[in-house]
Amino acid sequence: MRACRLAWLVIFAVAMRAESADRYRDAAVPIDQRVEDLLGRMTLEEKVGQMNMPCVYEAGLTGLQEELVKAVQATGTPTGVVLINGRPLATRWIAQHATAIVEAWLPGEKGGQAVWPRCCSAT
Repeated sequence: MRACRLAWLVIFAVAMRAESADRYRDAAVPIDQRVEDLLGRMTLEEKVGQMNMPCVYEAGLTGLQEELVKAVQATGTPTGVVLINGRPLATRWIAQHATAIVEAWLPGEKGGQAVWPRCCSAT
């Protein structure tokens, strides 16, 4: 009898877990409940990471990279730009003025060696 109750509790717990497992993905659930469910699943580190995300939306090139592209373009040299990054970048000026743009998207530590020959017809 005790084993039967324990089995029933386990089945009930699994069923409840399964019911709530996809709550934040269920489009029929009101958005505030979906957000609450998702936030309840996140670790503190994940929540802090989300708070730091606004810096990602400053989506231009870092440092003086765009100025370098502008300086090369000003020489009249046809300019191809290879973007090696892991997030979308705001590159409007480059898109309007560069001869070509290649988006490499996290190609790994040998990505430069893989992209370079294809851009320059080198072997």
